[in-house]
Parts: sequence; structure tokens; C-alpha cells
Amino acid sequence: MESLHEKGIVMISDLQDMFKSYDQLMLKTTKLGDPAFAFIYYFPICFFLNGNIGVKVLWVAALTEWINGVLKWFLYGHRPYWYSAVSKNATLPALNQYELTCETGPGSPSGHAMVTSAVLFFITNSVLRRIMKYTHAGPVIGIFVWLIFIVIVSAVGMSRCFIATHFPHQVVTGTLSGLFVALFVSRLNVKRYSSVHYILVSLPLLAIVFALNYSLYYFGIDTNWSFKLAVKYCKKKEWIHYNTTVLSAFIRDSASLLGLGYGLEKLKTWSFKPKFTIKYRIFGIITSLLLVRFIERIEIPTSSPAWFYIYFFMKYYTFVYVVITYLNLGVSKSLDLVFGQDQDRDQDQDQKDKKIKSD
Repeated sequence: MESLHEKGIVMISDLQDMFKSYDQLMLKTTKLGDPAFAFIYYFPICFFLNGNIGVKVLWVAALTEWINGVLKWFLYGHRPYWYSAVSKNATLPALNQYELTCETGPGSPSGHAMVTSAVLFFITNSVLRRIMKYTHAGPVIGIFVWLIFIVIVSAVGMSRCFIATHFPHQVVTGTLSGLFVALFVSRLNVKRYSSVHYILVSLPLLAIVFALNYSLYYFGIDTNWSFKLAVKYCKKKEWIHYNTTVLSAFIRDSASLLGLGYGLEKLKTWSFKPKFTIKYRIFGIITSLLLVRFIERIEIPTSSPAWFYIYFFMKYYTFVYVVITYLNLGVSKSLDLVFGQDQDRDQDQDQKDKKIKSD
């Protein structure tokens, strides 16, 4: 493993030299692959385009990130930006650090690569199936769409190596693991799940994590070892954030699934059904992105880790719940108020177009 790490350090150093003029592009790309991106961008966008796909996207993101966190605890992977300092090999090149470098969890496998590959694989596959169903497009379209998928996933992986957050082998294992998880989760029939099912999944996910954490601690394994190394070897202390810990990922997964379950259950008690017209989709996406901008501006207090994680839980629970319920209702009612019968005609026309294409 030492040899693999040392070769990885050299590769990352060469990558940083080769693309040193594109550091800002690399930082933007790594933000695109942030697991949080799947929860606050991919989920609401997909939900307003197609409700079933949106719900499944959140499931894929949450379960993939949870599995990734458990693997991180067991695989005990180092990160490049601190490995040069802890390694006994004094000849290893020094690596540049950036504002997004100093993540605090263990490095293997890459969470960015794993969640991005899983979520985008599911979205790409779902979109292609609908394109083929309603347009009878040829294989060229499929090849083109999958090439876009490969380019995005590869770019995210390369950006993670460039900022010295992951070794190349961690990115590869993360990407492949994400694909396997996506294939498994995509087979789940989440349509029949009630709020009870969501509770029985989300809360045990969190309970298992705490039980696992205390079990590892009992056997002398410190799950905070990576956080201590991050604090010690990060170039700037302000680059260290609680939201990069493994625990924050577990909390986001549990909170999001719980918000999704209660949100869907709340929808069943209301008499309205969303009309998936073009206006509804566009207005829904725009308003959800505005909600994201608002939520991202709210600063979560970091003076106390306990309070941080409580606020972090409420942030994702509230966001998912509001998107599923009140934002969904608000968009539908607003469009009915503004456009009236035009909404119904648009929906009827959409259904006719789909029927014609499928005949």
C-alpha cells in the first residue's frame, strides 16, 4: 500500500504541475461532484421534471453516501495532502493545497466519485430509457449521452486528485463502487414505501453508525484519527469544516430520507396532484434553486460540534420536506392562479404527445 500511495503522490504532483493554470476550473469541478450537490441540486431538479425519478435520486444519493462512510471507517485510507508529511519517504514531492483540499474524513473510497457516479448513472439511465421510449432514437444518442457521463465522472475524479484530496486508486474504487450501488438501489420499489418504511430505514442508518463508532472505539480504533491529521497538516485552519466529516454525511443521509418520507406522506393527505406541464417543471426548478440559494446563505454555528450536527440535520430534513410539500403545492397553486385552464390544456397536450410518440 505504501508503494501505491507513493506512486499516487508523484502522479498528483505531475497533475498539479500540468494543470496549475486551471486550478479554479478544478475547484469548480470538484464542487460539482460534492455529495451535497446531489441532495440540493440533482434531487429537486429531477423531482420537478419527474417525481418518481427525483425520489429515487435521493435514495441513490443517501444510500451511496452512507455505504461510502462505512467503507471509509473500515478501509482507513490516507489523503494525499497529509500523507507526504506522515510518510517515512523524505523524497516525496510536496503537494499544493487549495481551499477545498482539507477534508477531514478518511480518504478511501472517494465519496465525491462514488456519489457522483451512482447518481449520474441512475439519472443517465433513466433519461435514456425515456428518450428511447418516446422518440425511438437510435444507438448514437445513447453513446453520446454515456460519453457525457464518462467525461463528467472522469473530470470530477481528476479534480479530486488535483487538489490532493484523494489518491487515484481511491477515485477509481469510489467510481466503481458507486456504479454497483446505483444498480442495486435502482431496483428498489420505493413507490410502495410509507412514512413507516422511511423511519425504519433512516433512523436505523444513524443508529448503526453510532453503534459502529462506539464499537470501533471499544476495540481501540479512533474514528477521529483523520480529523486530527487534517487539523495538523492543513495549510490553513479556515479550510477545515465540520461538514466534511463522515458523521455529517451520515446525518445528511438520515435527515434527507426522513424528510422525504414525511413529505410524501403529507402529500397523500392533500387533495391536489401536481400537473407535470412544461410551466410546472420550469417554475418548479427555478423556485427550488432559489430555495437552495436561501438555505446555503444560512450559516450553521460551529462553536459546538453537537449544535452543528443538530442544525445540519434540520437543514436537510427541512429542505427535502419543503421541496416535496409546500414548494410543490405553492408552484402548482401559483400556476393555477396565473394560467387557470391553460394548465389543464398543457397537461392534456403533453399526454397526447406522449401517446402519439408511443404508438
